[in-house]
Order: sequence, then structure tokens, then C-alpha cells
Amino acid sequence: KAGEKRNPALAGGGEAPTVAIFSYLVPPGKREEPEDQAGIALFKEDSPSEVAQILSSGEVDAAVVILHWIGEFVEKPLPQWRDVAASFVEAGASAVVCHGPHVVGPAGWVEAGGRKAFVVWSVGNLVANFGWEIYPANYKTLVVGKNSAQRLEARREALVVLRFDGAALDRAAA
Repeated sequence: KAGEKRNPALAGGGEAPTVAIFSYLVPPGKREEPEDQAGIALFKEDSPSEVAQILSSGEVDAAVVILHWIGEFVEKPLPQWRDVAASFVEAGASAVVCHGPHVVGPAGWVEAGGRKAFVVWSVGNLVANFGWEIYPANYKTLVVGKNSAQRLEARREALVVLRFDGAALDRAAA
């Protein structure tokens, strides 16, 4: 719904910790999202404050941020991706899980602003089928030998399971 795209989904509760799940698209360059239309929440410089705000409200025990990068087949996080993820770690996110490059990226603990969170830089193609000759016609011209059907790395995926111990991410499980 319009006006709700920036609200987190809530998971858990009761005996389990309540976790706020935020999802953002990180577009190249700066873009504005129409406020009066439903759609995807775009990352903005103040997006990490949305995470910090709900954590400070006491409504939730933890926050997870899901980010969609634009960067086909980028295997290692770009410097600007590192900056964005670090801003969410500093805001208090327990984990940042990223997708979009269509290849599996590295994962590990990231420290920022005196906080530490688990970051998965790209989960690959668990849902998307980009590596099986399905690709956007308007993206770019495919070169013989370089299209997605011949990129074995685009046929891999990772599944991320986050386990919370109380309000904190269980570091033994990540």
C-alpha cells in the first residue's frame, strides 16, 4: 500500500524475539520514490535511521535489513555497498542480507560505529533464474560466451538462516 512500503515486516513475538525486517532497493545514483504509490522502498541516506528508530522504540528486539543491489554478476561488494551496509550496522541492524548481483558473494561480520553485524553480500539466484538464459532484454547486449547461460557462478545460490538468541543474533549460528 502507498505509505507502507517503508514499514518493516515483523516476525517472531511471544516467546521468540520480535524481529523487524526492512527491505530496500539500492539504485545506482539518486532516485526519488513516489510517496503516494505502492512500490519498493528505495534506500535513502536516512534509511538507517528508520532501523535505529524502531530499535529505540522498544517495539522490537532486533532488526534485519534486506538490500537489493544493482550490479549484475559483481562477485565482491563494491565500496559504496560496504558504506551502505555499514550504515545499517551502525544503526543497530543485527544482520544485513543482500541480493541482486545473481552470484553468491562473501559473508562475514562487519563492524561499524562500535557495533557488529553479520553481512551476506549476495545470496545468488535462489529465486531468480537469471543464469538459465533468462535475462532482461533491455539490460545490455550479451556477448557470445559471456551470457548468463554460460556463467556457472550465476547458477549458484546461498540460503541464509539467522538464529536469534534472545534479542541478539546467535553468532555461533551465523
